[in-house]
Amino acid sequence: MTVFSSILDDHLRRLLAQEMLRVLRHGGSILWYDFHINNPRSPDVRRVTDYEIRDLFPGCSVELQRITLAPPVGRAVASVPILYWLLSETLVLCSHYLGWITRK
Repeated sequence: MTVFSSILDDHLRRLLAQEMLRVLRHGGSILWYDFHINNPRSPDVRRVTDYEIRDLFPGCSVELQRITLAPPVGRAVASVPILYWLLSETLVLCSHYLGWITRK
């Protein structure tokens, strides 16, 4: 989880994805969870966009859903569970993709 956002080099990201596909059998799946929004406070991570995920895993079925309320927002409203839930339903405030990548 959150592996690709921790790899800043595009070439290394591509090599990792290729290796994942090499060992994944046809019909097999990868569970994806990673940032799709940059963290302005951390130069050590870089988001992975929907387009990039699809490009990294060509020929695969990619299903992505935005989840996880952005941590700074979540911390600010954590003491009010209903507010946390309502804000987490606002996809623009969600900072991660949860996905299922299936090799055809």
